[in-house]
Amino acid sequence: MKKFDLDAILKKSDELFEKKDATAILSHINSIKNFLNEDIELIKKAQLAYSIGTSFEDVITLNKDNPKFDFEKYLEKALYYFDYAFDNMGNEPPKALYEQLLTNYANACRSCGRTIKAIEMYNKIKYFPMSQGNLGVTLSHFAPVQYDEVHKGLLFK
Repeated sequence: MKKFDLDAILKKSDELFEKKDATAILSHINSIKNFLNEDIELIKKAQLAYSIGTSFEDVITLNKDNPKFDFEKYLEKALYYFDYAFDNMGNEPPKALYEQLLTNYANACRSCGRTIKAIEMYNKIKYFPMSQGNLGVTLSHFAPVQYDEVHKGLLFK
């Protein structure tokens, strides 16, 4: 088995997405996911699980125009690894990792129609600009489908 090197794993994950190679990303995921069963620090497990979850989201992004792609299968895997990351963060996780994880988890919730859950997650984040932008987009998509004119108006304020 390979030696665990979190920085190298994260770098390779980024490089594979930049190359837009979904097959290589899936191969990379399969080669690293067993590290979660190893005796490593919990926060490193959280970072690794977060990386795996975002890699599954990358695969979804790269296949968005493929009508035969099983979107739900990979979204479920992304959510699983995000949950795993939350479970291994400890009581005082690094703020940046926590906010990135919340943001990507919220994005995944929004992708599968769990808009209210996504809004709740985005609202937990105070200072991560990507999250605030995603919250704004989510609210602007959600407001027009509200049947209640009073609440629709509040969402557009």
